[in-house]
Amino acid sequence: MFKLRTVEITFESIPGTTIQIMAIVRSSELDSIAILSLMSSIMTASFSATVMTYDLDTNFKKRTESPDLYGFIPNKRRRKALTLISLFIFSTCALIVRSLACALISTKDAKVMGLILGGECLIYIQYRAIRRDLIMWAPLHGMVIIPGEHWCHALSVS
Repeated sequence: MFKLRTVEITFESIPGTTIQIMAIVRSSELDSIAILSLMSSIMTASFSATVMTYDLDTNFKKRTESPDLYGFIPNKRRRKALTLISLFIFSTCALIVRSLACALISTKDAKVMGLILGGECLIYIQYRAIRRDLIMWAPLHGMVIIPGEHWCHALSVS
């Protein structure tokens, strides 16, 4: 279920939100239905991201395997609710800002947008390489290991 949610957010919700923002930015008049549709898309994607984070963080197996990474959601009800609301608000704001930035930059020059996104992906991969976090489970050897590990990482990023 986690992988399906990841695919849905990555390839449907986020691009759809960006396209909706681009349509609103380029239109000459504001349509209330378009704004409601946009807000629905943003809130759905944010809720999915919040639920995914909650599911991962409260998973007993993950908490025992990596207590430094998992376990930030407290066990008390009030604090748990506050954390979930905060995660939802953060996800919503991040998606709005990111999609608006992509829409505004791409209306000016689509090539620049592609360069920015590609550059961010390269920075992320370099960061993971510096941390030696690209070596995955695949039993590759010799000259194939680095490109092969990048490929395996790209396929298993969920």
